[in-house]
Amino acid sequence: MKLTNNTKLEHLMGELRRGYGLQEERNREEAQKVYRGVVEEARRLGFESGFALWNLAIVSDYAGELDMAFDYIMQAIAADPLARPFRDSFDVIAEAVTLLHPAEPAAWLCKAEAARAAGQLDVAALASAEAAALDGAPVPFAVPGVARG
Repeated sequence: MKLTNNTKLEHLMGELRRGYGLQEERNREEAQKVYRGVVEEARRLGFESGFALWNLAIVSDYAGELDMAFDYIMQAIAADPLARPFRDSFDVIAEAVTLLHPAEPAAWLCKAEAARAAGQLDVAALASAEAAALDGAPVPFAVPGVARG
């Protein structure tokens, strides 16, 4: 696909700007529609837009649709695993999931995974222990690091 002087890409860029404007106006429902359209059109053109998915995750998070936000941020990270803003948003959304669903082991496992990816082994161990306790499983011995000896 030609990346410069491409009218289809220019149109999608304009739609991203429009979605951002709607988001700034707190018109989250319309912003979600615009961002979904960008994601769908990009896929029809043969590529995944981590940036569009990231924006869709953010607006879904602001709308209180945390399950959707989590799904979109996971897709964004899959499209570009090195994008620091995507990872930062993942941490925020993973934390929000545990606040919304504190009795769900899956929410705590998600937080543990996010913490491990960020190198926060103590947070990961505590979140894993919380998940195990909620699931009725034996609580793991929460010592970060590798046993040596």
